[in-house]
Amino acid sequence: FCEVAKENGMDIFRVFDSLNYIPNMLLGMEAAGAAGGVVEAAISYTGDVSDPMRQKYSLEYYLKLANELVKAGTHILAIK
Repeated sequence: FCEVAKENGMDIFRVFDSLNYIPNMLLGMEAAGAAGGVVEAAISYTGDVSDPMRQKYSLEYYLKLANELVKAGTHILAIK
């Protein structure tokens, strides 16, 4: 799909997983990158990261997630 889409003019491929599960995102990121596209990884964001009582989905959680996506080769990081 990515190769055909790129050949037909699609340049930017947004890749996301509603649960922010990186292994699911890697397949799409790799396919889009191999086709020569710009990979935009999107983080699904919820909650109040400024609330220190948030323990699971804290600011640290989202920063770690963003760093993992950058290491995996994303060109653009979207926060949705």
